[in-house]
Amino acid sequence: DTKHETSSLMPFQPVQSREFQPLPGTHVESFVHGSGLQVHVCRVAGPLCHAYIVVPTETDDHMGLPHTLEHLIFLGSKSIPYRGYLDQVAARCLAPGTNAYTAEDHTCYYISTAGPEGITRICPLLLDYVLHPQLTDANFVTEIYHVDGEGREQGVVYCEMLGRENTPGDIQDAHMNKMLFAGSGYEYCVGGLTPDIARLNNNLIKEYHARYYHPGNISVVIFGEVDTSAILAGLDGLDIAGSPDVPRGVAWQAPIPALTENATKTVRFPSEDVTSGTVGLGWRGPPLDDVHENVALEILFRYLHDSAASPFQQHFVELETPLASSASFYTKSFKTTGIVLEFSGVPVHGARQDTSDTEGSDEEEDDDDDDDSTGSSESDGDSEGNVLGDVGEGVDLLGQGVMSGRVMKLLRRLRDHGFPEGPDIMTKTVQRHKVKFLEEIEDDPSEAIAGLLFSDLVFPGPHLPTDRLDTLKLIEDMENKPPSYWTDLLGRWLVDAPMVELIMIPDKELATNMSTDAQAKLTQRVSSMGPEGLGTARDHLQRCVTENKKPLPDTIVFPTVPSASSIPVLKANQVQLPHSAPGNGPVPALFPVQELELSTQFYHFKLTFDFRSLPVELRPYLVLFQELLLETAVEYPDPRGAKHPNITMSHKKVAQALSEEVVSIEAGVGFGNRTFSCSSLSEIFYVYAVSEATPTRLNQVLGWLIKIIFYSTFPKSRISAMVSNLLSDVVDELRDGGSVAGSLLGVALAPSSTAIPNCISTFKQKRFLTQLKEGLKKSPKDSPGGGKQRGRGKGKAPRRGSQPSNTSRTIGLHEIQESLRRIQDFMLADIGRVFAQVCRPWGTESPSPLLFASWKAAIDASYLRFHPHTPASYFNPKSAKRPKKAKGASSSSSPRVDEDLEFLNGQDRTPSAPFISTFSAIHRSGPMPSQGIIVPIGGVESSFIFQTVHCPVEKTHPDFFPVVVLGELLSTLEGPLYNEIRGKGYAYDTSIGLHTGTHSLTVSFHECSAPRSAFVEFYKVLEAAPLRFTPFFIEGACAALLFQFHKARSSPPGVINYAMLSTFKHFPTMYEEIDLENNLSKVDSASLQSVYDKYFKQFLDPAHRSTFLCTNPASVPTVVEELKGEALNIVLEIKDLQDISSQIK
Repeated sequence: DTKHETSSLMPFQPVQSREFQPLPGTHVESFVHGSGLQVHVCRVAGPLCHAYIVVPTETDDHMGLPHTLEHLIFLGSKSIPYRGYLDQVAARCLAPGTNAYTAEDHTCYYISTAGPEGITRICPLLLDYVLHPQLTDANFVTEIYHVDGEGREQGVVYCEMLGRENTPGDIQDAHMNKMLFAGSGYEYCVGGLTPDIARLNNNLIKEYHARYYHPGNISVVIFGEVDTSAILAGLDGLDIAGSPDVPRGVAWQAPIPALTENATKTVRFPSEDVTSGTVGLGWRGPPLDDVHENVALEILFRYLHDSAASPFQQHFVELETPLASSASFYTKSFKTTGIVLEFSGVPVHGARQDTSDTEGSDEEEDDDDDDDSTGSSESDGDSEGNVLGDVGEGVDLLGQGVMSGRVMKLLRRLRDHGFPEGPDIMTKTVQRHKVKFLEEIEDDPSEAIAGLLFSDLVFPGPHLPTDRLDTLKLIEDMENKPPSYWTDLLGRWLVDAPMVELIMIPDKELATNMSTDAQAKLTQRVSSMGPEGLGTARDHLQRCVTENKKPLPDTIVFPTVPSASSIPVLKANQVQLPHSAPGNGPVPALFPVQELELSTQFYHFKLTFDFRSLPVELRPYLVLFQELLLETAVEYPDPRGAKHPNITMSHKKVAQALSEEVVSIEAGVGFGNRTFSCSSLSEIFYVYAVSEATPTRLNQVLGWLIKIIFYSTFPKSRISAMVSNLLSDVVDELRDGGSVAGSLLGVALAPSSTAIPNCISTFKQKRFLTQLKEGLKKSPKDSPGGGKQRGRGKGKAPRRGSQPSNTSRTIGLHEIQESLRRIQDFMLADIGRVFAQVCRPWGTESPSPLLFASWKAAIDASYLRFHPHTPASYFNPKSAKRPKKAKGASSSSSPRVDEDLEFLNGQDRTPSAPFISTFSAIHRSGPMPSQGIIVPIGGVESSFIFQTVHCPVEKTHPDFFPVVVLGELLSTLEGPLYNEIRGKGYAYDTSIGLHTGTHSLTVSFHECSAPRSAFVEFYKVLEAAPLRFTPFFIEGACAALLFQFHKARSSPPGVINYAMLSTFKHFPTMYEEIDLENNLSKVDSASLQSVYDKYFKQFLDPAHRSTFLCTNPASVPTVVEELKGEALNIVLEIKDLQDISSQIK
């Protein structure tokens, strides 16, 4: 323990100070108040500060008492009984607002601020709201549940749970909890089920608050560069003790009943797509306070499922005909933990047989495809064979005991025979777990430490915090555990323990019935209430809304906004290495590089490629390409020279080596990639890798970047597996109303029908991937060369410039492989298309020369492949000869030979200029034609809506800051949109924002129960917006945005991403962009009025706006009719998913 400056403060007393080992010098200081309130302070470097207020909570029904109380806490305290005050103060403390979440065993209220001054001010106020909420009946009506004047059940919480409770994920989670934890509070839905929420009343919530929300049951956790004395002094000024007469409870005192026997259950869930389901297996784990055992299990699970080489991926997912699209273990961190193994994308009976002509031996074929028997190989001992045996024809994978039987067979084999990778595999896995733990801490140290502390705060022991803060040491101690330790662990918790099996099967009829039943209940409710009852409900709701809107008195004083200069920053040194001519220095700068030196434990490499001119016919392959690139085989030249055959590595070996030698690696289209979409810069393809900052790891990560980018191959087995798994992912996306509505918006805003956002969208990919799957089913095992780079095989390639995927014709294996290789060649054929970012820890040497040397060596080895756009002087003259065929090597092992070798005789071909110097994202040339589309989605109960207008404003545009300030002013918590739409129960969430990547201004309504009412209120808010163009509201909106700007660069990865994006915006360094953000302070009422007239008022004109909406099928006619009326004039065309897909070329 250390001495504290705050030891003289009363009534807070220091308890202990514990160092957090991964961040030397970082301590968690713990204090206790005389009332029992605990405060924990951890000084963490960076611009952001965070406060968490943690309350252990428990429930014994489905009414959602913890969750409904969480919502009401924010709506006023006994000392300040006014809605909106808390979040207005939060904005003036450089925060985006307050928030909370309700977990199964605790509720957490939290806020983040830019700089320490704001957190010191807002934390005592938030705690006062938590301890002393007003909990009025009027707030209960609008926030929790009511029936409106049209007979619809509404309320913010009701809308939220209505949109969630019939989703596959929530259904599965609820049933798994009930099966694993029957007889405890964990078996109940903590968020509430809508029929039970409708029976709730405000008195029950008040009683619940009195039982659990007392100081002895609450902990406050603070992170950031804060003054501990100031934090404690602020909290000490509150009425913390409360009333001693209120009976107080403590959650989770009763023991959790043991799970004593196996159980299985089949549950059907509503879905229009019935091609795939889910299987979940569950076990009870160790007590949460057994830190050592829980950490050991996390490491074991990492071995079992973490990479494509892991046993569960190999035996269930990475098959030519997969049994599931994903397999993953996770732990439920309850008082007694739960272990869950989830298989998603499990084919419904009959679907799997459609994937290939024969069941075959998938894994053995995979090895045949990946390894070139004529070349040397690093894959000896790669496969243990299909130890589980084939799945016979006619077997229903969603039948009880089928998947669980295979799981138990695999687990028993591992326990009884050990790990096939060898005795050191778990040592390597421990090392992998350690470095991922350190990466998590670097990404967000406050979040990482909070995750360790919360278990102790919810279930406190005799000392706080426990050994959880020593997790790094626990991990390091496990490096020397013998293999028997791990097999015993596996046997103890998985093989020899009772197991529950939950099978989730999609049901189209259930989706249809759910939609029609909801309409029938509404009709019956309207009839039973009658005009008089509906009128009474309407009047009662209006009275509650009016009461909730009572204005703040003039006597209330708001704090001044802290100065931006008080916000700490993460420092970085940025250097732009220009593209230099060949021959300048020992290693020429082949392409421009941005270098960053900053406070990181790792090397970071991001290679970007300009795909603006990628041929149209190749663009639909990008999703498959980005997923395959890191999960396929490689074939690369032997370092000993061209006399030796190429070295091949199977995808399993590649995956295993990547997990051991690279911290993380990813590839994708654009920035903010989500497989089927990206948030910006869709014309850029990137490969990003992180490694430990040691010379060995540096060489390894560079080696892997080269192998993956230059030498990936595409055998049929890998293509087939990935196509099947991606199709399953598409199904999951199209079951989600929010995802479908977002995809509709993205497709509409794309620059053209053949633009990359359209080509990678779920609508295009569902049809395209299905087409590939059919072609693969009819194709032979592999084209000549097995999908490898050197052997192209014979056959006519598709005509370049054509769009073969736009027809229903079969796309064969050779055409698929040829297209993937063409994308790979496109990346590399012109070094003018490359821009890189290299980041390193302070005080280390630049790794850029090594990157250039590695790249140049790869070009030397592949000179004939890339010569058209690469100067001859880049090549090693000794390598610029036709290589001799190695003895015993096949033609597919030799580099490609082009007959035209003129360039080697003095003809120097200059690559194009570096694209980064002139890069400009592709946008629409003007606003899109006004349109309205509504898509029915079975299984969706709420509506998801986007409405958008044209707004060609980017960050350097003079209108940028006024536009984003006005969007924040309207969308802020307890602001106009919040109060008039969420506050009245019409939608769970609504906001309006600028999207610079698509030149659009968009308003969204999520989990919307009343689309017409939401739009009516939105247009009213817009019409009245100028009334809020006052210095007070402008200052608050600017303060909240200042937080967002600092949040973007609040961690090393954030700084790295910010610096890269700054370059694409043509700022010399990121510091020029940061300086530009000072213009935020120049926004005034005149500039807001200008952008309001120019952009925002377009929403009021039907000719300038477009609307995209997803809802349940039974609601479609009503929604269409309600929105097309004269008051709104929103005309919607009904389209199904097939209609949308067929319109994308």
